[in-house]
Parts: sequence; structure tokens; C-alpha cells
Amino acid sequence: MVDLGIKKIPNLSVLALLIVRIAAIVFELINGASVKGAIFPSVIGLAAAFILYQLPMLVGIPIGVGDVKFASAIGYCLGVFGFLQAAIIMAVGLALLLIYLMATKKGSLKTKVPMGPFLALGTVATVIYPVFAGVSQQIF
Repeated sequence: MVDLGIKKIPNLSVLALLIVRIAAIVFELINGASVKGAIFPSVIGLAAAFILYQLPMLVGIPIGVGDVKFASAIGYCLGVFGFLQAAIIMAVGLALLLIYLMATKKGSLKTKVPMGPFLALGTVATVIYPVFAGVSQQIF
């Protein structure tokens, strides 16, 4: 919600996500998970999220660095499939907002919108209902 007010994603929020995932990895390792099974999905998720959020910047579409940082941390926490689900939910939320803005003539495709709240919504929905959980278990 901070992103809505001041257009910044606090580093403390991103750090909290990273700490929670590191604690989960340690817990998994203590309970007998392999290093590859505990760490690999998180690293791949982080890399996928970072790359996915860098692509628009390469073609001139501005995305805030805080959004890239937040997305990367979410990718680290959820893995690649969880992140993709969260990103899809975020995109649907942004599309609905765009429809609303255009219908009410309050905005257009060029209207700057904070992505943090939508990505957070996608993350919460993914944690509550992980659609791709079975797929990621089979791959990793």
C-alpha cells in the first residue's frame, strides 16, 4: 500500500520476503530436503522474475526499479511457477484498472500506475491458491 501513496516499495518489505524464504529453506534442509530441491527453485524464480521485468525496459517501457526488486523477491519466494501465476493475476488486475480508467475517461495506456499493490495481490492469491503447485513439484 506504500507504493500507492509515495510510489516507492520499501526495502524493508523486500528484505522481509527474502528472510522468510531463507528461513523456509533452512527449515527444508533441516527436515531432509536436498540442497538442489530447496534452493534451486528459488534461484530460478528470482532470475525469471528479474529477466521478465527487465524486458520492458529494454524496449523503452519504464518500470520502476522498486517493482523489479519486489518482483524478484517474489520470484525468489514463490519459484518460477508461483511467480508466473502472481504475474498473471497482476496483469488481470491492471487490465481491469485500465478498462475502468478508459471507461471513466480518467486515464489511458500512458497513465502511470503503481504495480506493487497488484503484484502483492497476485502473490497473496498465489499463496492461498497455488494453481501450478503440482507442476513445480514434478519438475523440481
